[in-house]
Amino acid sequence: MSISDIFEKLGEEYFRNLESQVIIDLQQKTGLVVSCGGGIVLRDKNVEYMKKSGRIVLLTASPETILQRVKHSDERPILNNNMNVEFIADLMKKREVKYMASSDIIINTDNKTIKEICEEMIVKLTEFDREVQI
Repeated sequence: MSISDIFEKLGEEYFRNLESQVIIDLQQKTGLVVSCGGGIVLRDKNVEYMKKSGRIVLLTASPETILQRVKHSDERPILNNNMNVEFIADLMKKREVKYMASSDIIINTDNKTIKEICEEMIVKLTEFDREVQI
């Protein structure tokens, strides 16, 4: 099922439970990059599990940039019927404390290429790991 179908037929709580179970299951794997949606950090246990087995990278952008990137997607149930800058800005503001508290590093992606974002991520993760070892 698509994320939208899960939200529609089974509800957000069911989806969040699946999401949490995947995070638990992935702890037994190594060498992975896991791309999570913005709601993953709303549960403290998810953050705890992710930090046990890896680093949390927050990729952020302005509400305007986010709207440009997702405006043609129907795979973001929380944004469906809310595709506007005001809603996105409000959602980001509501989640900001959780985002900041859970992130090991933060990368603003506005006006950057994928290559630039990846290079910045490598540098910041390397620096983060060096600091953690000290």
